[in-house]
Amino acid sequence: MGTNAPRNRNELFVMHLLGFIFLLTYCSADTPEVCYPSVVRHRIDSIFPTSRLFCVSKQNDDLEYGDVEIVNGEEQWNEFSKSRWQQDESDSQENLELLHFGSSRAVRLFKFPAAISASDFCTGTQNVITKRNMTVKCKPLATTDILSHCSENEFLNAQALFGNGDFVERTENETIAIPRLSTAQFIAPVWNNSMCYGVLKSANIIFRMNGIKTNSVEIDAQYDSLPGNVDNNWFEQTFSVYWIPLVVASEIETNQTVVGYKAGEQTYRVKGSIPVPFAVPTLGNCYSGSIAPSPVFFLRSMSSVCTISTINCEDARAKARAFYEQVYPSVLVSSPSEDAHPASVGRVNVTWEELSPSTISCRLPVSSLLQIYYSKQGSTKNYREVIIAGNSQLLLDDVPYLSGQEIRMPISISFTEVTPPPKNIFSALPYVDIRLPHDFFYPFMSTSNYSASLNYSQCIFIIFIIYILK
Repeated sequence: MGTNAPRNRNELFVMHLLGFIFLLTYCSADTPEVCYPSVVRHRIDSIFPTSRLFCVSKQNDDLEYGDVEIVNGEEQWNEFSKSRWQQDESDSQENLELLHFGSSRAVRLFKFPAAISASDFCTGTQNVITKRNMTVKCKPLATTDILSHCSENEFLNAQALFGNGDFVERTENETIAIPRLSTAQFIAPVWNNSMCYGVLKSANIIFRMNGIKTNSVEIDAQYDSLPGNVDNNWFEQTFSVYWIPLVVASEIETNQTVVGYKAGEQTYRVKGSIPVPFAVPTLGNCYSGSIAPSPVFFLRSMSSVCTISTINCEDARAKARAFYEQVYPSVLVSSPSEDAHPASVGRVNVTWEELSPSTISCRLPVSSLLQIYYSKQGSTKNYREVIIAGNSQLLLDDVPYLSGQEIRMPISISFTEVTPPPKNIFSALPYVDIRLPHDFFYPFMSTSNYSASLNYSQCIFIIFIIYILK
């Protein structure tokens, strides 16, 4: 036993020594086949500005990880991200599937602010893909220093985003500016008396297409005012892009069928002052930016549920009320044609205040319904189906509630036909007026003063002739 232990230790030492010598020999050899893949380091703690992702990329043919740029502060991060952004911009200029914006002097990729981390704050940017509807939401202010953001943050400035150029459509051979339907001027934020006025709150960009060509664009911008020296992390921006195909008279079928909604076709609502596709949230968080809303199709009833985070009962009621005022439109678009007219949506009044306040319950919606009424217009052989009105209803009740819990927002949409019975319409029978015209005896009868004596003589003569003939 005593002699075997030292022998085993010696053998183990020799084995480790041989392995170490082999490793040194292998590492010192010139081996160009060694592959160093790109490194992606995921960090739980936040880095500049607030993203949780930090990437170091090296080419596969690099044998050493030398000259890796180290970021030690916000200024270095800005320089690093700026250089990467410029490189990405030059590399993606040839990507014709992305939306571009600019003037005759320069054209750039059009970007929205976006939340690329787990938080809701705007920590990155989002490209816009052409011919694809999208909506992004994020909170641009993670600091109380609203003064610098008021004058420097371009995403709060509608004039900087949309006022110094045009959206352009790029092909392999040419770049064409997309004409705007409205010439309204955009507002730039102004700081005055500890308030920032004219902050861009939301923007709806509507592109109208004729086939594969984009005919026009319309921008609807909404503004807000933010106070200074207070926490504005509640402020959220919303940017939406819609691509709507136009239906013009030349596209109507040869059988002269008038244009209306077809079963399964996208319906539209009026948002601001322009028509946009009607969609509602489904599953998950009602305001989630990662889950796209579900479109509402004509004659396709649907039901869904989403959730909203709340603080207390009062906050839950306020958020539920604002949600239904937003998700159920006040105006729908009657048809996808050029002669479409607004179809108003009525709302049934409900009582949101609690009848008997309680610490374990809260008066919240337990069901909701948007009833869309449509009708057939035209003849029985040649008609169109159009939306004529709508009605939204909420049913509220005292439900169990604990402070801080999520509340469920039920959504239901149905379609109801209100077409009156068709009527047979025939031409009316002809009417024969057998009365003599007022000038039948002209020139034998006249009412002028000049021929009064002559008329008297003619009457005597006619009476005399009749007397002789008898």
